[in-house]
Amino acid sequence: MDAKTKKYLIVGGAIVLIAYGYRTLMRKLNKPTEEQMAMLDKDMVLEKGSQGSEVAELQRRLKEDFGKYLGETGIDKNGIDGDFGTLTETALLEAKGVKKITLNQLS
Repeated sequence: MDAKTKKYLIVGGAIVLIAYGYRTLMRKLNKPTEEQMAMLDKDMVLEKGSQGSEVAELQRRLKEDFGKYLGETGIDKNGIDGDFGTLTETALLEAKGVKKITLNQLS
């Protein structure tokens, strides 16, 4: 392996590590704070057509707690967009067997 190839491998590896670190940091930063969680209406019935922070929290929990795929919408292209659509409804149905839920019922 020549010096030029080694250089490219090292630079490429560094880029991958930086990207991984950035993604990990962003995931931690995107979790709601305790103050934000306290402001959510945990008794609001969430169903197809619902929008807002409560839906975004539902989506986050469907992804993190149940490993559900929600598409590639939202700021981080991870499906968390605060819009209760077909993919969120399908994920909820698969995870909990219901099409409507409150955040309190999700626990």
